[in-house]
Amino acid sequence: MHRVTEVRSAGKRGRRIVAFDDGGEVTLRLARIQDEGIIEGALFAATRIQAIAEEDARGEAHETALRLLAARPRSGQEIQQRLRQRGFDAETADREVRRLRMAGLIDDAQFAESWVESRQRRAPRSARALTGELRAKGIDRDIAGDATSEVDDEAAAIELARTRAARMMGVDSEARNRRIAGLLQRRGFSYGVIERALRALDE
Repeated sequence: MHRVTEVRSAGKRGRRIVAFDDGGEVTLRLARIQDEGIIEGALFAATRIQAIAEEDARGEAHETALRLLAARPRSGQEIQQRLRQRGFDAETADREVRRLRMAGLIDDAQFAESWVESRQRRAPRSARALTGELRAKGIDRDIAGDATSEVDDEAAAIELARTRAARMMGVDSEARNRRIAGLLQRRGFSYGVIERALRALDE
């Protein structure tokens, strides 16, 4: 059995460091400490200390993941990476992603559709570029393909070219076209699509 010798602030809101007489320490949320009756002088078995720490980590990972999902849809890989960045170990992050998938709170297909819609509304780009972004976020190739299947590269390129041209009044057409072509190329559009988008500016 190990005796609690100190409960002190961890420097983070709602977190406390619990120290034991064997020199060991665990960091727990204040709510968990109160629920478990952890106070100076209390005795706990080593296995119980470990279990409390693991349960607390899972609870905190779940709360963190829910906050991330409340901000915007995210892929499973994104959630996993953000949890690891917040200091959770790989097992805890993996377990939380599985939990959220089973609850239907992580849906990569829905995420991919939302990502494409948002991108095309704010910063149009090619289907190829969008697919690459989705793949980088851990989205399966088939799911990424389905999400971008209805993207019209030419329509998106023309819209983007016209929007950018409207901001370049007074710039000669050659310089304008050069800048717009560079932008379209960076957004993943093919040379053929870029040529047609530039021609559309003069129609």
